[in-house]
Amino acid sequence: KVETTWLSGSYPPGRDGSQVAVAGIRYLLPLFLQTDLRVSNKGRVRFMIGRDDIAVTSRLRLGAEYNTDNEYQVKTKYIIAKNFALSANYDNQYGFGGGVTLIY
Repeated sequence: KVETTWLSGSYPPGRDGSQVAVAGIRYLLPLFLQTDLRVSNKGRVRFMIGRDDIAVTSRLRLGAEYNTDNEYQVKTKYIIAKNFALSANYDNQYGFGGGVTLIY
């Protein structure tokens, strides 16, 4: 059984088929490092740290994320116009991806 929400898509139940509640906090560190600490009702703790939009040049941006589940993601974005960019990323679970980003 998969539950669907109107905000973010589908969420499968926990590994044993039960529902899991999660509470967390986000904190912005210096150098715009975004951190995220989450705790589930079963006591599982997850920590994430990452940064987006590191300007390499006036058009090229980089980003990266890592969490305590040993998942990581590296992102790049090349701005081609005021409102459009080409983006590519690599996720260690899902592999490579790419697309067009609308900037508003």
